[in-house]
Amino acid sequence: MNKVLKDLWSFVALALILIGIGSVSFHLLKTDGWLEQMAGKLWDAQIEHPLIMTPIILGALGLGWACLTGHLVIDGKNRLGDLVVFALMLVGGYYVHYWMQLI
Repeated sequence: MNKVLKDLWSFVALALILIGIGSVSFHLLKTDGWLEQMAGKLWDAQIEHPLIMTPIILGALGLGWACLTGHLVIDGKNRLGDLVVFALMLVGGYYVHYWMQLI
């Protein structure tokens, strides 16, 4: 019985992650989606205030350096990866709830 529950939880977790990835991808890449809106706002900010890009670039470089050198690993486990997985599960759960409201 324990193995059946573990397998069921694995299936539910995978389904929520895939729904989360699909939903976020859809909203990012659709016409007039999040990515297009963010790019437009960043372009406008860069033209009006060019120094606004300096902290964004430094933050992206710092996060990339921390990921590549292993500074985000705590006690041998990648906590950032766990956070991303749980966030995608949460987003998937939100969209399942949203779709159930439409039915």
